[in-house]
Amino acid sequence: MPLQSSTVVRNLMVAVAIASALVLTINGLRLAGVLPDLTVLRLLAPLGSGFGVLALTGVLWSVRAGSGRAAAWIAATGLAAVLATSFLVVVEVVTHYVLARVGDAQRAELLAGPVGGFFAVAGFFFLAGMLSFGAALLAGRAAPLLPVSLLAIGALLIGLRVFLPPILAVVGVIVLGIGIALLAVSVARRVEGRESVAP
Repeated sequence: MPLQSSTVVRNLMVAVAIASALVLTINGLRLAGVLPDLTVLRLLAPLGSGFGVLALTGVLWSVRAGSGRAAAWIAATGLAAVLATSFLVVVEVVTHYVLARVGDAQRAELLAGPVGGFFAVAGFFFLAGMLSFGAALLAGRAAPLLPVSLLAIGALLIGLRVFLPPILAVVGVIVLGIGIALLAVSVARRVEGRESVAP
């Protein structure tokens, strides 16, 4: 791919990662009661995960170069992380567009049935996808420790939210957003540095 196109993709990756971090932080602050529970904020909430999918796709595209076992592991786990985050978008849509509009009794009934089961499976898949992608990025030396650690912490708190106090899931949402933004920026800088020294 021409260098100019590569730069455009990296810039888009960083932009959507920052957008994801902003929306996830706003959503976390709303869930914590720091921001008011406005309809517009609830409607925007799924965009945090949606932008996250795009940012992770950009990260995967940016670190795709290379061959061998490490590159294959990064590619496989990166695709799993993107798919798992897509499931999280579905969870966000159901939570903010469906469950927010029904009564407490009906919400409890839905969560006790298949909807709750899907949420648990999606959370586990998200956790597994993000942790394996983070491990692959570190093993392949494709990303620094700090953003990968933040991704892992956020994924743990979100993926295990059914077993944890609600405030920890809120913290997880914010930490995940920061991790996505830092990961995109650090990967973009690494790729840019490699391209600047390439012949």
